[in-house]
Amino acid sequence: MTVTSTLPNTSIVELEDEKYLIHYESTVAKLDKHTNEITLGPNWNCSRTTLKRVNNFLGQSTATTRQQLAEGIISLDKNLTINSH
Repeated sequence: MTVTSTLPNTSIVELEDEKYLIHYESTVAKLDKHTNEITLGPNWNCSRTTLKRVNNFLGQSTATTRQQLAEGIISLDKNLTINSH
């Protein structure tokens, strides 16, 4: 496990197969390194700052993320934690 923290209250946790974005103490996004499948936690859009962190982590805009959520390309997991499947 590798943990990096370059921004206040934000950490990126890298495991062998997955990468997680933690903002404050909430897991807000997960990226599967093999399939590029994205899963968002329930607090992914709770503030402007969190949205900025998610946008940076995913490399896309909020509008794109919202569209992909609506289309089912990105999933939402109300119980997202590190290693939750």
